[in-house]
Amino acid sequence: MTIAGRRIATQVLHPSLTTFLDLVMHSGELEMWIEEYPIREQSDLAGCTVAEFDVRRRTGANVLAIHRHEPDRVVTRSTTDIRVVPGDVLIAVGTRDQLEALEKLASVAR
Repeated sequence: MTIAGRRIATQVLHPSLTTFLDLVMHSGELEMWIEEYPIREQSDLAGCTVAEFDVRRRTGANVLAIHRHEPDRVVTRSTTDIRVVPGDVLIAVGTRDQLEALEKLASVAR
C-alpha cells in the first residue's frame, strides 16, 4: 500500500487520530512536536536502554520509536527495553523544552 493509500485508510478508519496528528504536525498552536535525535558515540544514552536512562522523567519527552540502521528497521514496540547504540535515531514527541533536553542527552559528551 502506498503512503497516500495508508493516509486515506487512516482518515476513514480513525478520523479523530488523523485530525489530532494534522494539528500536532502542522499547527503552530499546539505545543507538541515530533523530532528525531541521532545517538552519537559520545552520547550519554549510548549503551543504555531508554528505561535505564529514565528519559521520560529526566526530559518529559516520550520516545515513540528507535530507527536502527544495522539492520535498517524502525523499532516501535517497547522502546524502553532496547539498548541504544551510536547510529540509532530516537523518534520522540514532546514540547520544545522537553525535546531540547532530550537533544542534549542524545549528543552530549560523557
